[in-house]
Amino acid sequence: MYFDRSSAIDLVVQTISAAGISVGDHIAPPDAGWSQGQPGSGTFTAYTVVFAMQSQVRPTTLCVKGYEIGLVLQTRTFGANRSQADHIAAKVREALHGITVEIPGFKANPLWCSAIGAVDRMDDTDPKMWRINDSYTADCFPT
Repeated sequence: MYFDRSSAIDLVVQTISAAGISVGDHIAPPDAGWSQGQPGSGTFTAYTVVFAMQSQVRPTTLCVKGYEIGLVLQTRTFGANRSQADHIAAKVREALHGITVEIPGFKANPLWCSAIGAVDRMDDTDPKMWRINDSYTADCFPT
C-alpha cells in the first residue's frame, strides 16, 4: 500500500506557521531558540517541531478495502520556561483543531489531538528548557 504523509505534514507545518508560531519540519526552525545561537544568549523564541510518527494499519468494515490507517503526527514544543512552552503548545492545539489533511488515495477524517503531552524540563541544557510532546491523529480510509 502507498501511504505518502508528505502533504499532511506540509499542511500541518503551514497551519502552525499561519498561526504565528515558529515551526520546523522534523528539525528546529532557524528563527527560533536563543537569539544569539547559544543557550542563555539573548532572548528565547519558543517553537514547535512537527514529526511523522508510526501509523497503524487496522482492519475495518467502514470501507470496501477492509483497512484504515491511523495517521499519527507529533508536535514537540520548546520554551525557555514551563509557562512559555505550555502557552505555545496550547496555541498549536488551537490552530490544528479540526483541520483535514490530504493523503493521496485516502479520505481522511479531521485531525484531532489524541494526546496532550507532559511538560518536561530538559536538564541537559544550560539554562534549562521545557518541552511538550503532543500527538495528533487522523483516521484515513483508502479510496
